[in-house]
Amino acid sequence: MVDALDEFSKSEYEKNLFVQELLSLNSTRTTLRVFITSRPDHNIAKELGGEKVDIEASETDIHAYIERAIETNFALKSWVRKRPELRTKMLATIPNKARNM
Repeated sequence: MVDALDEFSKSEYEKNLFVQELLSLNSTRTTLRVFITSRPDHNIAKELGGEKVDIEASETDIHAYIERAIETNFALKSWVRKRPELRTKMLATIPNKARNM
């Protein structure tokens, strides 16, 4: 699995070489499956071709993730305990930002 290919920090040329290498691995080994995630990117889509699956977290999923993060992250839990309005602000702001990704 390759996650966030669009965030590959090398040049576009190096990113394309990396994609080609992944595709060649996938085509030469029948038991190997490659799963690549990326935000929408025309160059990546052109290089990969193949099947595209759109995945989007629902607002409910994001809220559950935030609540769990608050409960399990010591620093975050401490901040929210000191400033309860942070929970409300995170629950309102983060899902909106996620829709624009």
